[in-house]
Amino acid sequence: MHTMPKVYDYKDLVMAYIDANRPGYLHEDFKTYHQARLPKLEEAFDIYFKNGDKALMMYFRAAAETYYSI
Repeated sequence: MHTMPKVYDYKDLVMAYIDANRPGYLHEDFKTYHQARLPKLEEAFDIYFKNGDKALMMYFRAAAETYYSI
């Protein structure tokens, strides 16, 4: 059986950022996976969260922190 490759969109990029910064993983391997996935998606989309506009990043981080605190 042939499976289609995963196609990523901007939502996946944002979720990768949230997952990479989410506290409290049950096992360190999950954290390692998500932290390694984020730079690959940043590169693919040519969007780098660490190099963004400082005011925009503060807003984005606050929104992400709110999301994973729910």
